[in-house]
Amino acid sequence: MNYVEGWFHIFRESSNFAGKPEGMDAHFDRVIDAAQTRDLPESSKLDYFNAMVSDKERIEYGNDRYEAGMEKKNLELAAKFKSLDTPLEIIAKATGLSIEQIKAL
Repeated sequence: MNYVEGWFHIFRESSNFAGKPEGMDAHFDRVIDAAQTRDLPESSKLDYFNAMVSDKERIEYGNDRYEAGMEKKNLELAAKFKSLDTPLEIIAKATGLSIEQIKAL
């Protein structure tokens, strides 16, 4: 679950709270306040999410998405190279994938 999904999971489940759950410290006050956004239109939810997430979380989320996109692109390229009968060792060097990953394509 990524950060966006995590926050919206909290938002969805927060309707189970009548108020701030007993024992929950002040760090979660923002989450409780955010729960009130569950009925916002989708366009407003993204704006609210951006206001709630720290720069560090935003960077980590972006890095995760970038890495996932790069892996997907490398798999696509490897499949194309393989269809052109490019030697597996060359594909591995060019994409950073293992020979086993390339064979499985």
